[in-house]
Amino acid sequence: MKGDSRQSVGAAMSTEEDYLARIRALEKANRILHRKLARSQTDRLRLEETNEKKEFLFRKVIQDLNRFERQLQSLMVGTAMTTGQNFFPALVSHIAETLNVSYALVTEKIDDKLQTLAFWADGALQSDFSYPLAKTPCEQTLREGSLYCEDSVQQRFPDNADLVQMGAESYLGIAMQDVEGQTIGSLCIIDSERIQNPQQAEQILRVFAARAAAELNRQRTGIALKQLNQILETRVEERTAALRASEAQIRSLIGAIPDLLLRVARDGTCLDYMQSHSQTGNFLPIRWHLSEILPPDLLERQLERIEAAIATNTLQVYEHQFKKLDHIVHEEVRISAISSDEVLIIVRDITDRQKAKQELTKLSRIASQTGEGVIITNANGQTEWVNAGFTRITGYQLSDLLGRKPGSVLQGAGTDPATVTQMRAALKRKHGFHVEILNYHKDGTPYWI
Repeated sequence: MKGDSRQSVGAAMSTEEDYLARIRALEKANRILHRKLARSQTDRLRLEETNEKKEFLFRKVIQDLNRFERQLQSLMVGTAMTTGQNFFPALVSHIAETLNVSYALVTEKIDDKLQTLAFWADGALQSDFSYPLAKTPCEQTLREGSLYCEDSVQQRFPDNADLVQMGAESYLGIAMQDVEGQTIGSLCIIDSERIQNPQQAEQILRVFAARAAAELNRQRTGIALKQLNQILETRVEERTAALRASEAQIRSLIGAIPDLLLRVARDGTCLDYMQSHSQTGNFLPIRWHLSEILPPDLLERQLERIEAAIATNTLQVYEHQFKKLDHIVHEEVRISAISSDEVLIIVRDITDRQKAKQELTKLSRIASQTGEGVIITNANGQTEWVNAGFTRITGYQLSDLLGRKPGSVLQGAGTDPATVTQMRAALKRKHGFHVEILNYHKDGTPYWI
């Protein structure tokens, strides 16, 4: 019995210990669960806080984007309809207002200086000016393409007195380039405080720096074209004046030429007609074709000469005669090719010359029958004809004197100068004279006539 009691008590104690152990295990598990629940609650709170931050940041990004869009839209509207000299003032005023900065300027690089195209300061447009590029923020902007000084811009560029006068704290500038990639100027903003939203401000400046560069290129091209047009207009005016003067000279020369000038097509069509005023009435007018004035046989001959002039590119010269109005006229015709389809025809009335030639022929026939010496000269005193009697007396043939003055050949050392002077004076007055003079034979023998 005692043994059974001990076993019962031991079993009971073992069961109680197991129970307590289980209780402790459950309590431990409960504590672990509570800790996990606490950590989960903390994580949840942290997640909620993170989500709130993300939502806040997202809303801020949306706000910034909306503000950027409004700023960009404002600038686009303010400058979209503006070009020419008004564009740059409109640009800097809208940039300064939109980005809320004290200063905005757009510049053009000219040699080693910058010339403002528009300058906004103290809420108004200011007069344009130029300043040296060296040791300025703009110099670094042009060299590197852009420059942003968040603060202390005066300390970074201590030699730039303009920054001190402006009370400048921050600077943002973008270089402008032409179509060939050459730097031609800059667009920049300056403020006495830090620039708000510098990333958005830079994006805006980049957009409008490209727009300003395009406008500056357009203006430069316009100025260059205007200068070129002025040069061309001057040259055209000079050339026109020269052509008019040349035309006047040519017309004056044509007016002095005792000839008829015709520009004629290959088929005989008259393309142009010119004659001197002194010859008006000597030639029949031509309205459209040579057949209007030439009889059929002469027309055929002239068309043949036109073809020959064009085919051989040689001057064709001939004479013809025909009845014009109530008398016979003699004409010398010269035909020269201008192109493969045109010729220049020069017609000279030689009727008087032919008459004089005929008279000279008659006189020559008479003089050739006399035994006396006869010599005929032109108006300049140059020998044109001598008879056989002259050759017999002097020993000189026509070939010896042709084109020469008789006195230069016949007179010599013993010829009386006073007699020569008397003869020349009479000839000059176109008077006859009778003198005795000592001349010399071709063989040197002196003789009196």
